Amino acid sequence: MTEAKAGLAALLVRYRWWALVFLMLLTLFFASQWSHLYTEHEDRALMPGDRAQQTLDDFWKTFGNDDFIYILVDTEGVLDPAVLERLETLAVRLRSDVPYLRRLTWLGNAEQVIGVPDGIEVRPLMERIPEQGPRMEALRERIAGDPQLLDNLISRDGRTAALLLELDDYPEDTPDHAADPRGAVAEAVPRILADFPDLTTYAVGGPIINATYSKIAAQESASLGLFTLGLMVVLLALTTRSLSGVLIPFTVILVSLVWTFGIIGMLGGGLSELAIMLPILLICVGIGDSMHFVAEQQRRFRLQGAGGREALHASILETLRRVRMPILLTSLTTAVGFLAFLTIAIVPIREIGLQAALGVVVALILSVTLTPILASFSRSRRTGRAVSRTDGGRDRIDGFHRLLAAAGDLAVAHPRRVLAAFLAVSALSLAGYAQVETETNSVKDFASDHPLRQAYDYVDRQMGGSMALEVVLDSGRSDGIKDPAFLRQMEALQTYIDDHPLTRCTDSILDAVKRTRQALNGGDPAFYRLPETRRQVAELLFLYETGGGALLDRFVGFDYDRARLRVRTQGLSTADVHRFIADVDRFVQTELSSDIRVTYTGTMAMIASLAGHIVRGQQSSFLAAFSGIALLLILVLQSLRLGLIAMVPNLFPVLLALGVMGLVGIHMHMMLMILAPIVIAVSVDDTIHFFYRFRHEFLRTPDYAQAIHRTLVSVGRPLLFTTLVLSIGFSVLSASSIDTLNDFGLLSGCAFVGALIADLLLGPALLVLLKPLGEEGGRREARTALGDEARV
Repeated sequence: MTEAKAGLAALLVRYRWWALVFLMLLTLFFASQWSHLYTEHEDRALMPGDRAQQTLDDFWKTFGNDDFIYILVDTEGVLDPAVLERLETLAVRLRSDVPYLRRLTWLGNAEQVIGVPDGIEVRPLMERIPEQGPRMEALRERIAGDPQLLDNLISRDGRTAALLLELDDYPEDTPDHAADPRGAVAEAVPRILADFPDLTTYAVGGPIINATYSKIAAQESASLGLFTLGLMVVLLALTTRSLSGVLIPFTVILVSLVWTFGIIGMLGGGLSELAIMLPILLICVGIGDSMHFVAEQQRRFRLQGAGGREALHASILETLRRVRMPILLTSLTTAVGFLAFLTIAIVPIREIGLQAALGVVVALILSVTLTPILASFSRSRRTGRAVSRTDGGRDRIDGFHRLLAAAGDLAVAHPRRVLAAFLAVSALSLAGYAQVETETNSVKDFASDHPLRQAYDYVDRQMGGSMALEVVLDSGRSDGIKDPAFLRQMEALQTYIDDHPLTRCTDSILDAVKRTRQALNGGDPAFYRLPETRRQVAELLFLYETGGGALLDRFVGFDYDRARLRVRTQGLSTADVHRFIADVDRFVQTELSSDIRVTYTGTMAMIASLAGHIVRGQQSSFLAAFSGIALLLILVLQSLRLGLIAMVPNLFPVLLALGVMGLVGIHMHMMLMILAPIVIAVSVDDTIHFFYRFRHEFLRTPDYAQAIHRTLVSVGRPLLFTTLVLSIGFSVLSASSIDTLNDFGLLSGCAFVGALIADLLLGPALLVLLKPLGEEGGRREARTALGDEARV
């Protein structure tokens, strides 16, 4: 910090009231910008520009919106007239009140192709609900023999009915950010179902998942954030044991939150569903700098020979001079860690990286302005005796002091044993990490007792499954699907998929073509097969469409060049999704003509693509964060060896967290892909304070053991406290109803504890073994920019 900046600090303390009023006015302004915040609904385009996303966009343009809501009704028996009447009433209500509804299908209006004298007609399965008797028995037989109804609109045991709501294209742009089409759909369905308390219902589908995430994000980002703030107050009170030690960090972080979210709103930015992490992230990360300032300022004030306002102000200015560079560096390295998220292709991750980096910069500004202002209002009367400047009396002797001293003594006395222990744990962690599998099925984000997870499990048990793969066959020419050879190859592919052990059911235009031909031939089952000529195919498609069939626009391209094959499975793991698509593609490559281009899209294809992005994103973001932070450390510490050594203790907590992940069976998912860069960006803060102070102490007394001892007893206490804050603060995420956030809370807590242990033991051991600042007792060049500060 330049003299001008030091002068600015003095001005802030001297004109503290004016400065405080100015900062509070800014805070009120930023608070007013919160009204512009909105929740983004980006899940339809998680990876713009990605090949899988482009394939899905092309699918929407050709076949329309693939969004749906699938409602299951658990009954004592579906084919009971009273139950059917209630289902019909529910269907009518849904059809009239659900926005963007393209088509609603249930047992009553399921298509039946019937032969008539001049062709065919497509009629509903039940033009009116039959009473018990011969007509109901005939209906039972018709359903039992129709594979398109079983496991689709009625379960095989006859106890579960389904209503399928297929949705129309959503408007591309809405004038109001809050106007979310999917949200409107998801809001309408539960409201309607609530009016049918006599029916036990389960609703699943993309809009339902999206709305559930949005609701949880809105509720838990506020509740968990407030709980974290309250927890911070308790921890600060226990660790600092002073009113100013509680109020100053608490106020700084609270104002930081107001500024950060206010700036996001002012710039027109939105909050994704991942923003549930943002308040907790900013609280845990932002509180460290003010804690270090308060701890150092209180220590400096105790060193003053006398109390009084002048002594208080002098201790504040000296503290700011002492910690300004570590605070600046910790903020820069943390911001670099969050900006590393920009190397990830997934939009919500990139956005939360930018927003978190903004919050770090805001916390830095307030730490060097608001913190000294608030500290100047502290009590200026010293309590207790003066503390001598001798090494033995520099800091109060208590359990923390003895623990820190013991850690330093152990590392100095047995550096090789300490290093061996860390290498052993790291090797075990690598073995655990080798067992980690990636999981991107968003349904598995929820705990097994969550209502949404239970709804999906019920669908998987009772019906055709909740997961879909869209297989698009492109003939490459207009009217190409009317070629019987094309249809036969499509039939071979559908038969293969139907026989696959993971498949529950399939749908395509083939069934409509076969049913139409069968109806034209008096319902003879022998004619339930594909026609032999192109002319017959064209005639059957024409008769089906003019007879009232509604499947063509959903399963055939406008120019009859492409056909859609919809596959449904139960909820699969990401590994099973990869295996399933690989099996299907292997059949396509070996059995289908090379003239037919086959693409895969829909839920399963996006899950497979997202898994690849998570693996690559975790690697790229960690490498970017590690490289950027290492470069900053080398530049500021003015030593290549010291900078690289300082990075080693920050690799250990990352390895530890990844190892625990594999050993306890936690899957890699979108929340955890950012764990490594967050851990290294946050844990390096303590490393910076340690190594910066160590270099200062070593320049005073070129003795590694003494410098390590003095470093630990001076900055070790705030290191302990900030680790306690980080570990407990992030563990608040374990209270979330989303399992993936629970995982993040558990693993980050383990990582930060590991980071503290590495700073206290591994860092000193490496310093003793490698001697990055040269041999002890040698002459030193007088004063680098850092060395100028090597005086107490």
